[in-house]
Amino acid sequence: GFNNNKNPMMLLLLVGITLNTIHYSPVLLGNETAVSELLERKVPGLSKFFVLQIDTSACDGMCFRLSDGSSQIHVVGSSANELSAGVGYYLREYCNISMGWVRGGGSTFDLVANMIREPGATLPMIGNDVEVPRVGQWSFAENVCTASYTLVWHSWSEWEMFLDWAALWGFNLLPALTGQEEVQYKVFKEFGLDDFTIRNWFNGPALLTWSRGQNGHGNGVMGPLPRSWMQAQWTLQREKILPRMRNLGIVGQLPAFQGNVPWSLSSILKNSNMTQGTGEGNGTGWMDSRDPNFAAIADKWMQVLLGDFGTAGHVYQMDGWFEATNWGASPASQSLARPDVIIESKDTPPKSYNRTTSSLPKCVWSEKPKHYVSGCPSSGCTGFKTLEESQAACEAEVECNGITQEKSGSYSLRKGPQVLPYPTDTAWTIDNNIECRQFPPDSDWLGRGKAGYEGVARTDPNATWGWQGYAIGVAQISKTPLGLSELQGFISAAPKGKFLIIDMSANGDGQWREWIGLWNTPFIWTSLHTYGGGDSLKGNLSKVNRIPFDSLAYGGVGSGFTPEGFDQNPAYYEVIQGAPWRKGPMSNITQWLVSRAHRRYQPKTSTAAEMVANAWALLGESCYAKDLGVSDGTGVGMFPATDTSHWIDNLSQPSPGLCKTWQAWGLLIDAAPGVNVSLDTYRYDVVNTGREILAQISTPLSIRFNNAIQASKLNGTEVNETGNAYVTLLRDLDTLVATDEAFLLGPWLRDARAWGEGANDCNKTLLGDMNCADFYEWNARVQITTWYPTPPNASAVVPRDHDYARKHWSPLIRDYYAPRADLLRAQGVADDGHSLNVEKVARDDAALAFSFSTSTESYPLVPSPGFVDVNAQMRQKYAQVFAEC
Repeated sequence: GFNNNKNPMMLLLLVGITLNTIHYSPVLLGNETAVSELLERKVPGLSKFFVLQIDTSACDGMCFRLSDGSSQIHVVGSSANELSAGVGYYLREYCNISMGWVRGGGSTFDLVANMIREPGATLPMIGNDVEVPRVGQWSFAENVCTASYTLVWHSWSEWEMFLDWAALWGFNLLPALTGQEEVQYKVFKEFGLDDFTIRNWFNGPALLTWSRGQNGHGNGVMGPLPRSWMQAQWTLQREKILPRMRNLGIVGQLPAFQGNVPWSLSSILKNSNMTQGTGEGNGTGWMDSRDPNFAAIADKWMQVLLGDFGTAGHVYQMDGWFEATNWGASPASQSLARPDVIIESKDTPPKSYNRTTSSLPKCVWSEKPKHYVSGCPSSGCTGFKTLEESQAACEAEVECNGITQEKSGSYSLRKGPQVLPYPTDTAWTIDNNIECRQFPPDSDWLGRGKAGYEGVARTDPNATWGWQGYAIGVAQISKTPLGLSELQGFISAAPKGKFLIIDMSANGDGQWREWIGLWNTPFIWTSLHTYGGGDSLKGNLSKVNRIPFDSLAYGGVGSGFTPEGFDQNPAYYEVIQGAPWRKGPMSNITQWLVSRAHRRYQPKTSTAAEMVANAWALLGESCYAKDLGVSDGTGVGMFPATDTSHWIDNLSQPSPGLCKTWQAWGLLIDAAPGVNVSLDTYRYDVVNTGREILAQISTPLSIRFNNAIQASKLNGTEVNETGNAYVTLLRDLDTLVATDEAFLLGPWLRDARAWGEGANDCNKTLLGDMNCADFYEWNARVQITTWYPTPPNASAVVPRDHDYARKHWSPLIRDYYAPRADLLRAQGVADDGHSLNVEKVARDDAALAFSFSTSTESYPLVPSPGFVDVNAQMRQKYAQVFAEC
């Protein structure tokens, strides 16, 4: 091949940077046998080519070392995790193989198998000894939603592959949330709830994340949860997942009690301080953590949790803070509703201040005539005679964010932070509102936080509270002195070093850039990147190339990624997952992309190698040079499309960036004669690039169709033409993605149905008593379409979260998205000369949703043949769209 590199550091040209000099020790050691068995799973016979050793004194901190033996590769690691990371590093950089998700092109371990097939074979030698330290303490992956959008149907064989992948890249901290419903079931039974009440409070398997307490999206949705599921998941966690993780030196972050309980418990626990959820979540009660009943439940929870799963690692996941919770806060006043757009952080860190009055800069006020600051502090809109008096009072009042002078002349304190126009008022706001003021811990939040932490620490005194920082960005809670005071109380609740924030900025900007100097607490810098596991090529590699290096001087203790779903954009995530083993950011990302592509495709000719290099240089300049929204904004799973950033000239021309992606697709197709086309890695990248092109074409087509059907007097011919163009595109996209396993619906449904084998307790559902395989398939289909189930004969689908977890899968596109669009087209044609019959459209949508979600039609488990030809045909068909490129 053209990337037979024996000196990997020459590829990773690094810029100089001062690294954090803190030396961490492994939390779990694991054992060499687990790493040896991992090698045997990947390639039978491979372990005999390695000498594996765990040595906690291998270096100052955590590291792995590689060196040559007489005929074997010697790998030494500080723990089993560094040891497996060292093996993975060697296989990638010296044996030239890829390691990825099955739905991301998979891995190329067969290349190693070929190397050792012949008697007397050896693996490539190292040359000079290599020592690679871990940057930071933690390598982290997943967020709580990943358990639903990616891992929910995993059997042990899929879990085994996932944990092998994690170990070979050196991930040493993962959420371990499987099986927790059985723990909750035991606890709630102890407090008097009956079997059905508990199981009916849980969501169905596909939506369990949201009854576990992350927000108010509902309880009892797609349930009741079968007892057989709970017990099977508990067994999988106890007997398989956690033992394997611990043997490989991976800490499993176990779920602690975070205050959410079935509301019916309020009638048993008399006088308990509990707030009822609202809307779809009104079956949930949120307990004030200072209530003695909270402590009683937390103690029982920890007793059962640790009795079932053990204590190894001592890190616990406990959010309880997303919507209407805060362990006693009023839902009306403290609701943190999920925003459509996550607020991005600044690109450069602000100055770090020592938060003492003497060191703070002077507050800088700005006058805004004909405006007022909204709202009053809880103490009231206190009035003052002079501006100076009111400014001094505002600076001392943590709830005050500005001043308003009304027509009467009085200067009153205002809460804000909104500044709105009003002709007779004048507003004053503080330009440096965060930098110039102190934020003493809010006593209520401090009390709640301490009570929550103590609910864990009474049972495990070594507990670390791991908390998803996503909540910090919701509703700009960290943008005001009051919000910062509340967070200061919350984060100060645990002993120093025992509150660990998972920094979950939308695109890896780094939430920490806003809080440095405010909180002295460790954090792991990650990129959230994607909601619902949607498909799109995106992500600014130059930005995430800085993770975690910029944060090390400010309390950063690790790095990772936290998408709601995996199985997309492997190039983006590989930049992040390789960071703990680099000395600093890569100086040449294009070179890294090209080397990675050569590794994935194994080009056999210089011409093919050049085509591949040019293709990935173009992708690096287009898809991977910018951030898009965290949700798929094309017109594939959403109508109409919402993201038009790839189009110019009133949607008539592709943008320069999309032109580059188009050109890259052509180069990847043309390289086929000179690469190993049997490699899943090559097929995935070709199909995925073509998928992106057709998905982007759906944007203007969906908008033109939408414009046609929005007319007050429909033109049937225009509706038919624009609708047919859109539907045809969707069907073509389905044909294309059907050529790669990563985009098949069949395996998702097969894996869901497998959990129903031998079970017969899927009863009293929305659809009545069900065959368990059908019940799990129903859950699987609803999650990726309407999210909330559609009942029979509904007048409309539930609008909230509809299409949230949309996927570019076949035949999901052919059998759901395209028919939905075609129903709309047909109705628009029928309403020629009149306005659209929206009630009929809504009923038709609901009927289709019900029909698709309750179907048990089986779908292909292997891709359609001829992916190169199909991609070439589609590219030729839509070439006119890119004629001006």
